[in-house]
Amino acid sequence: MNSVELEGAATKRQNPQQDNANQKLVGHMGVLQLAFTVIAYNAPIVVFVGYLPAVILLGNGVGTPAALLACGVVVCLLVSGILLLARRIDSPGGFYSFVAAGLGKEMGLGAGFAALTCYYAAMLGGYALGGIAMNSLVHDVFNGPNIHWWVFTIVILGFASVIGYFNIDVSAKVLTCFLALEVGLIAWYDIAVIAHQGLAAFKLNSFDPSNVWSGSIGIAVLFGVGCYGGFEATVVFRNEVRDPVKTVRRATYLVIACVGFLYAFTSWMFINSYGGNAILAAVGADPTGAATSSVEKYAGHVAFDIVTLLTVTGSFALIVAAHNISARYLFNLSADGVLPRVLSEVHHKHRSPARASVGISLLSATGILVLILSNSNPSYLYAKLAGTYAYTAIILLLLVAIAIVAYVVRTYGTVDDGSTGTAQAIGSTIAAVVMVWALWIGSKHFDLLTGATGTAAVIMFIVIWGMLAAGIVTAVVLRKSRPETYERIGRQEG
Repeated sequence: MNSVELEGAATKRQNPQQDNANQKLVGHMGVLQLAFTVIAYNAPIVVFVGYLPAVILLGNGVGTPAALLACGVVVCLLVSGILLLARRIDSPGGFYSFVAAGLGKEMGLGAGFAALTCYYAAMLGGYALGGIAMNSLVHDVFNGPNIHWWVFTIVILGFASVIGYFNIDVSAKVLTCFLALEVGLIAWYDIAVIAHQGLAAFKLNSFDPSNVWSGSIGIAVLFGVGCYGGFEATVVFRNEVRDPVKTVRRATYLVIACVGFLYAFTSWMFINSYGGNAILAAVGADPTGAATSSVEKYAGHVAFDIVTLLTVTGSFALIVAAHNISARYLFNLSADGVLPRVLSEVHHKHRSPARASVGISLLSATGILVLILSNSNPSYLYAKLAGTYAYTAIILLLLVAIAIVAYVVRTYGTVDDGSTGTAQAIGSTIAAVVMVWALWIGSKHFDLLTGATGTAAVIMFIVIWGMLAAGIVTAVVLRKSRPETYERIGRQEG
């Protein structure tokens, strides 16, 4: 080793903080970019076309808009506690870090494994939906050849892998553009309904108590909470924003407000576009076509074709966002030493979790291959994977709600940051009760939620809970075999 190299090595030893800084992810997202990135994961056009009709059909029918708003209030109660922990725990690990801080490292690692499962299922579902939508666009709209859905899915995988490899700012710009198109189309539809229906578009039947409490309010809550899925990603990206405290707080509440208003108002317009009685018959006869038929009737055939196009871009946005979130969970688990350290190396130029992103791309390719070999209807695959995501998300929300309460109780009076945490603990307790109810409903109607029956439903149920258990067992093993790694679980800084 020459003198220059020796001097460099000595400098590194003298400046370990600089070395750690080089291993941190870097980004410059502001409030709007962060919020749009998370809302894009929610895929508004997909929710409108494929999800809201299911909520109306299986939930509380005409009372769906009120249920969605109520679920938004519950999520806000939970968000208050999440932001308290985000302020006190300097970690971008999301639910993985928060559950570890509140319920211990074993449950924390279990939550980390469950989070990976959750977003991986959402991502694979997006790939299946994207392939279907792309084939429909080429074949039905442009009168092109009818190609296997998985051919398009592989193309989408290539683009998503490239975008996910770079700095988060690249993804944020792409997702913001796609989200603007989706929201624009939905706004076009809402305005068209108002223009045609006049005051009838604002009938208040959806907020009549007899309708709000009709049907299955439990399933309405289960699906309603799912509509807000992914809001915790604002915390996962905390190292890649301009001001972690202010940006994350403002963006999180902005996500909840925008999602709540968008879905509640659009479902209200959708219901009144048919009429209180007719909407149930419409979604019952054609759950997947009721929304698109309404778009064509009120906004025109051009808007109908654009919906097909935006389903493609919306699916892609969902995939990219889920890819980014999954990569960061993989990165954080690697940074803590639970997974191979190589996955936590930061790209020297892009300051992105490039290797973790490649790992997610390989896992995606493996999952897509399994979907292809299963030779199943891709529409059913999407429904099953979306249900898997929703069910796992409820488990995670319940765990973090309990963790918030446990953390506040354990640290009460020991942290001086202007908040005792009492209000957050109360809000999280209320949210936990709702999540227990939703989880019980989801478990009872698991086949309805996922579209899986028999052996397939049992396998999916075991996989979900098995991943949570695998994380717990892994932590127990690490406690005895690698105590230094066990101590880092959920606690890495930056």
